[in-house]
Amino acid sequence: MEARELKATVTALAVAWPLLSFASSHQVTVCLDYGCDYTRSTDIRAHEWRLVEEILSEVDSADAERVALAEAIGELEQIVGGKVGTAEDAPRNAAPDTRIIGQLDCIAESINTERYLQLLASSELLRHHRVVGREVRHRWVFDTHWTAVIEEIDSGERFAVDSWHRRNGEPAAIQQLGAWRRADPIDDPPSWSPE
Repeated sequence: MEARELKATVTALAVAWPLLSFASSHQVTVCLDYGCDYTRSTDIRAHEWRLVEEILSEVDSADAERVALAEAIGELEQIVGGKVGTAEDAPRNAAPDTRIIGQLDCIAESINTERYLQLLASSELLRHHRVVGREVRHRWVFDTHWTAVIEEIDSGERFAVDSWHRRNGEPAAIQQLGAWRRADPIDDPPSWSPE
């Protein structure tokens, strides 16, 4: 290859690289407020998606996949939150004003989490679980709560994937569905501590 051809090839790659590395790879529509009255679609770029793939790449068991899923949901929340205005979503219903766009309740969180899980499943990143949908519990009149649900393929055991308990971008809480239905305390990972 002559020097001029090499220079032309290098120039073409330099021009194309930003387009290739930021090409849209996945689109998701997420809730922006309490009750999911407002939604917005956004792209998860290829370089962002690689971060999520990396989290789930070394999974060798259902237990390890649940740990990785919790982290992957947090990563997706962080990626998407900065684009759609939910980056400052407080844990639970901790925001002082629940009417603001960007603060999510458990309905919106469970819908977003289910959509992220479906995106992971459709990309064949879930090897030990399938997405079941969402579930609601009614403990008392004013204690209704929603979560996304996954099922372990080998055992059939179901798990709640609940991002409502944490700030945007932190790992989702995952616990056995029966424990979630009873509202058992969530075992937080050692790296997470509420402020």
